[in-house]
Amino acid sequence: MEKIELKKNVLDLEYNHESHKSGIFLALTTTGILGFFGNILLLKNSLFIIGLFVTLFVILLSVVAYYKCSKRMKLILYQIENL
Repeated sequence: MEKIELKKNVLDLEYNHESHKSGIFLALTTTGILGFFGNILLLKNSLFIIGLFVTLFVILLSVVAYYKCSKRMKLILYQIENL
């Protein structure tokens, strides 16, 4: 019984950690989207293209990382349910 509770507590901590990471990635995505709009409004010509690629790269990276965290959170919930 005690080992099951310890395993559940460890999984709860892992879930909490993944939850914090997903919040960070959502904030990073929002920042990237705001940067995208700022790029459109403020930059001209050659800097526009560079800024566009950097912004899209940040958005893409944060979305992929968010989905990986989300997938890991679902796996942890499944493991908790099966204890």
